[in-house]
Order: sequence, then structure tokens, then C-alpha cells
Amino acid sequence: MRTLGLRRILLMTALMFAFATSGLAAEQLTTVGVVDMERILNEFFTQSEDVREWQQNVRDFDADRRQIEDEIAQLESDRLEALEQDEELEALELEEQIDERRAFLNEFTRIRRAQLERQRNELLEGGGSFFNQVNSAMSFVAQSEGYTIIVDSETDGILWYASEVDVTDEVIRRLEQTL
Repeated sequence: MRTLGLRRILLMTALMFAFATSGLAAEQLTTVGVVDMERILNEFFTQSEDVREWQQNVRDFDADRRQIEDEIAQLESDRLEALEQDEELEALELEEQIDERRAFLNEFTRIRRAQLERQRNELLEGGGSFFNQVNSAMSFVAQSEGYTIIVDSETDGILWYASEVDVTDEVIRRLEQTL
């Protein structure tokens, strides 16, 4: 579902770019290129610096969460030991610390997950330098090969196209040069 939104955004960007740079009226659009955005995303998405940053943030969150969980487990172990030694006051103090750490963990998890989800959504909605690089590569291919418009081959409404207008390989080659 999000990929469809991304495709529409990229299609609209390509359309706006074609109209803005060519200065042509709609009836003068004669050269159309087709690109398979799904293939490009599958091939290059993880090479994006923004994606790598998000993945590192996820790993950091998991490590921080595990550390807090380990602290809680240690406190619980200390509490059981205190109970076994009939040190009820110490066991109560440890129980309070456990409750505080659990509350902190819940709040920490809620906030960090929201941040990671927001960052992920920005990536999927076309924010970040990766999608700017894809647009730049498409623009380069379109201008250098004389296309006035580039459309996504998976966009609704395209019933057929000749393989000669598929510029996916050229866009991929351009991305390989620039990434």
C-alpha cells in the first residue's frame, strides 16, 4: 500500500519535472520512458544512507532496551535473594526499583518506537536523500536520452509499452555511479 503511494509521488514528480523543464504543452509530449520503480527500490533501497541510519537506530534501540531488561532481571534476582535471606526491607526497596525501571522501559519503548516509525514513514513516503538521488538519476537519463516524460511501469493505466522505452537499466546504472 505504501509502495503505491511512493509510486504515485515519484510519478507526479517525474511529470512535474517533465513539464517544468521542457516547457512543452501536453499535446507536444512525444517521447515517453518507462521505469520499474519496484526493481530500483529492491536493488538500491538498503544502499541509502538514510535507510542505513534508520537501521542503526533500530539496532541501537534494541540494544538499549535489552540493557534495561537485563537490569530489571538483575534487580528481580537480587529481590529473590533478599527474600530468601528474610531481608524484607531490602526486598521492598528492590521491588520499588523494579517498578520504576519497568515504567521507564515502557515509556522509553513507546517514545523510541514512535520515533522509529516516524523515521520509517518519512523514508517510505519519499523523504530523504535516497529518493532525491533516484529522481536525479531519472532526470539525468530522461534529459540525456531525450525523454519528455518517465512513468512507472506499474502505474495504473499503462496497458502496454515497448521494451525500448524501459529506462530502468539506465537509471540503475546511473544510481550505481552516484551511490
